[in-house]
Amino acid sequence: MTLLTGDKVTVAPAAGGSPGTITVRGPDGEPTGARVMTVGGDTYVYPDSVRPYLAAGALDQRLFNVTRLVADGYDDARLDRLPLIVTYGGEEAGAATLRRRGDTIPGDVTLPLTSVNGVALTADREDDGALWAALTGSGAATKAQAPRLPSGAASPKYGSMARPRPC
Repeated sequence: MTLLTGDKVTVAPAAGGSPGTITVRGPDGEPTGARVMTVGGDTYVYPDSVRPYLAAGALDQRLFNVTRLVADGYDDARLDRLPLIVTYGGEEAGAATLRRRGDTIPGDVTLPLTSVNGVALTADREDDGALWAALTGSGAATKAQAPRLPSGAASPKYGSMARPRPC
């Protein structure tokens, strides 16, 4: 499964439904640091690069629930592109403005979503972290300032906001 960050998560299930062995590799294919948690039967994989953004509330934790993402069909085996909804903070914008904002993010805008002040887009799973870099600017948050998504994105999500579904 490819995450929003470009990190690749491989889950080898164990007997009895437990997550088994989980491997996390960065966009460059090298092993990378991540925190793995199982909560209520769901396994979350948080690459080190996202933890400050999660703590600041800039990202939806469901983006890293690999159990749910696989169950909902967002794994690499079933979808060749990463479907996302990116919402923007601030003043509500019209469809043309939202499309222009979405065009600054690597991927293809499939639909401006004026009802949530955002865009639906699909991104290449093999982008080597370009999507994450575009959303975060430098991709690193300093301790002096709260992490935010400088691209203007308030919170990327998979599928719909109520429950992840393909775009």
